[in-house]
Amino acid sequence: MTDPNNVEWDDVAFSELCYDASLAAGSFPAAGVCQRMIRRGPWKLIYYHGQACQLFHLDQDPRELNDRASDPACQELIEDLTDEVLNGWDPEQIRERITQWNKDSAVLSGWTRTVQPRDQYRWEMRREMAYLDEEQMEKGQRGETAD
Repeated sequence: MTDPNNVEWDDVAFSELCYDASLAAGSFPAAGVCQRMIRRGPWKLIYYHGQACQLFHLDQDPRELNDRASDPACQELIEDLTDEVLNGWDPEQIRERITQWNKDSAVLSGWTRTVQPRDQYRWEMRREMAYLDEEQMEKGQRGETAD
């Protein structure tokens, strides 16, 4: 790790988005949405639980306009990436956790409204705590962004 040019990196990235109908905007299934993405090399697969996946070759299609999921030549790749994206990730368990969280939140919200506990742990943001140093101020005045 001391010489980044001589380190072999696994060229992979994951991302996930899971929420239920209470957080969904638009026409989403009542059970909500559980999706996960894997990008390995030039390929990006988006797994939608209970729906068809999407597959993009990012070098050839950086705007993700050409879904290759129905391409017969990509089926083995889709199986491999789907296996990898689901490894250690269980969308049904996530849905169960979201459902339980909603139940717990309802109980806690009701308790808070009834008991009205003192808010003693909130961090008080005082005016003197909101500042930029002179270098940040000068960059802002020149229209530059922070490093």
